[in-house]
Amino acid sequence: MAPAQYTEDYYAILEVSPQADGATIKASYRRLARSKHPDKNQNRPEATSEFQLLQAAYETLSDPDLRRIFDEQYPSILKRACSSNYSYNAHGSRNTPATSNKDPVCKLEKAVADIQREIDDMETQMRDHELQRRKLDGDLFEKRRSVCNLNSRLATLQTEEEADRREEASRKTWFAYFFGPRLSAKEEDERNCKRSGRRTGQLVLEWELAAPQE
Repeated sequence: MAPAQYTEDYYAILEVSPQADGATIKASYRRLARSKHPDKNQNRPEATSEFQLLQAAYETLSDPDLRRIFDEQYPSILKRACSSNYSYNAHGSRNTPATSNKDPVCKLEKAVADIQREIDDMETQMRDHELQRRKLDGDLFEKRRSVCNLNSRLATLQTEEEADRREEASRKTWFAYFFGPRLSAKEEDERNCKRSGRRTGQLVLEWELAAPQE
C-alpha cells in the first residue's frame, strides 16, 4: 500500500517545531482544540474544516509511523508552501497567496516561525523543570524535617539511657546497698523491660538515620 501523500504543513497547523516531542505536540493540540472547536466558532463557516485539519495533523504527528512518513515528505511540503506563497493564519487555514513572488521572504518567515516554535518548546521545558525543582525542594524539606525529628527522639532516648546508667551505678555503692530502697522483683523486671525497649528504639532510630534517604 502506497504511503499517504501530505500537502499541509501539520507542524505549522499545530504550532510546534519539527523537533517537538510527543508531549509538546499533545499539549499544543489540546490547547488549539479548545479554542478552535466548532461549537466555540459557530459564526465561522470554515471552523469545522479547520478543526478537522487540526485533528488530521494531530493524528499524523502523534503516530510514530505516520510522522516518519510525513517527515520524509516535509521538505517538499515546505517547498510547495514557499513557491505558492501561502501560510497559515491564526485559525489554522491557509492565507490567500500573494500575487508577487516573495520566495525569499517566505523562507525567512518560515525560519522565524520555526525558531519561535523552538523557543516556545524550550520555555515549556523550562517550566516543567521548574515544577520538578519545586517538587524536589519540597521533598528535600520533608526529608530534613524527618531527620531532625529522628535526631530529637534519639537524643531523648540517649538522655534517658544515661540517667539509667547513673542510677544503676549509684545503686551499686555500699551506702545504697545498706541504706537505699530495694526494688521488688516485679519492679526490677519492669525496669529492665523498659530499658530493653528504650535500647531497641535507639537502635531503630540509629538505623533509620544511617539508611540512605530515597
